[in-house]
Amino acid sequence: MRSLQVDTEKLGNLISKFERKVDEVPKGTGNTVKDVDSKNLLPNEGDIGTYKDLIKAGSPSDDITPHHVPSKEFLVRKLEWDSKKVKNDGMAMNVEQPKTGGRHRRTETYGRNMTNEEKAYYYSLESRDALAFDLLNLRKIYIEYNVYKEILPNLREYARQAREDYYKKELKKEW
Repeated sequence: MRSLQVDTEKLGNLISKFERKVDEVPKGTGNTVKDVDSKNLLPNEGDIGTYKDLIKAGSPSDDITPHHVPSKEFLVRKLEWDSKKVKNDGMAMNVEQPKTGGRHRRTETYGRNMTNEEKAYYYSLESRDALAFDLLNLRKIYIEYNVYKEILPNLREYARQAREDYYKKELKKEW
């Protein structure tokens, strides 16, 4: 078993910086029929599966999207997994994403939410640390919406499944 050497101070500073950024994000604009950011978990929010299976189980109007944890880009860059296979067969968890706003858009790995320096550090993490980083980011977001108690069992289950799944794949280089 290889040993992990993580600059914990740098990781802690980065997480703190991201938490401050999340605090600064304005709530939804209110320009859709529904509230932009749901104050409750939506049906199927927190479901865990492959991206492809979660997409099939959902519908375009459910305001839910699968979120890769760690990010798809991390798995492609860091672990050199095939991009198409990761997107479709990679683990994901359903997160709220209405037409505007939503919890998914507030995650650090969504779109251009990270600077190039932050991305470089994120991609330098070991897969286990990237998993922890992304789960802590989701934790922070769900705490802000006062639905953390409801989503906690799903976050724990995701962590358990991901550790098993990604650890096996990383050792075997199956992807």
